[in-house]
Amino acid sequence: PNTAGGQTTPGGGTNSTTPAGQSAAGTPTQQTPGAHPGGGQGNQQNNSLPSAMGGGGFAPPPLEGLRAAIAATPGVFDGAAQKRELDWQANVKGDTAKTKEFRDDVLADLNLRTFVFMKAGTPIVQLLHSATTFRHPVVARELKNSQIGFVGDRVGWQMPLPVCLPPTNAWTWTTVKIVDDPVKMETEGGKEELWTPSDTSTAQDITLPRLLHIPLALADIMLQGQYTPQTLHAAIAGVISAPNATLTDADCKVMLKWCVAASQDKGGGESVLAIKLESAFSADPGFGTWVEQRLNSTLGVQPSQPPPPTLGGFSTPASMGTAIGQAAVQAVRQAGGAAVMGGALFPHRFLPTVCLE
Repeated sequence: PNTAGGQTTPGGGTNSTTPAGQSAAGTPTQQTPGAHPGGGQGNQQNNSLPSAMGGGGFAPPPLEGLRAAIAATPGVFDGAAQKRELDWQANVKGDTAKTKEFRDDVLADLNLRTFVFMKAGTPIVQLLHSATTFRHPVVARELKNSQIGFVGDRVGWQMPLPVCLPPTNAWTWTTVKIVDDPVKMETEGGKEELWTPSDTSTAQDITLPRLLHIPLALADIMLQGQYTPQTLHAAIAGVISAPNATLTDADCKVMLKWCVAASQDKGGGESVLAIKLESAFSADPGFGTWVEQRLNSTLGVQPSQPPPPTLGGFSTPASMGTAIGQAAVQAVRQAGGAAVMGGALFPHRFLPTVCLE
């Protein structure tokens, strides 16, 4: 599985040829947003402005974060490669030894891997990526041997949130009693909330993973909006029925059944497949460096943030803030008031957040 589709680590591959999805300079090229897995080709992107807006072409904004890493990964939209990705977890079938092997392979992989899971208390499907085992010998010793994944994207100054995976619960398959009926899911449950079947006489036990591995091509679709299990099921069904599709119902069986199960409420607005994850955080500054290194491994090295544009003759927000502060001081002094302190504006990365109980 580590070489399915000819994948290499984005930004760190050793292939001497230019990877698919990259220019000769090594930068990701624009992929068709919403290109479906297994469909071969997506709609061609229209880069021209409507005539009502003055016409003329424009350059689309460059991809960042997960979408850039996905676009730079060879074989992402290859149907045969996606089948191998899907079979990788499907063949586990809840077997204890195969589950452990699957977990160990995922956590040791330097390539980008994407998963979905249900968080307690919300009907929104969560996307997790870049899972690994934290084994730094010196830094953040309280997290040593923790299994850490990331929720969220690395875009601009925003950073994904590192979370601790339950060492066993996240990987073992669980048996749940559900109504395995996609039609009732659509008609009774709607699309925005979890649902409770009105008739459970056809309920049956089914064994599924809580943490579902998905191909990168499907993750690329999910990054363009929020999905519930119902809308994700519809998206997968659309992939299967698309013209020139290479994926079948049988290929996507585990994903489709996972969506039907995940949509069902076990009580209190919690999916039957929900798992609880905790934020991975440490006061050790070295942990932040490790986070950056891990994301550089799976998403590619983050390009340097460009300097802010000149703002009214000021080269930086700080210099502008200083000038504004000085002008305010002068104005207050001229008005006979007391001196005041000026300030400056600095950009910050998003920091991990925790819930207090």
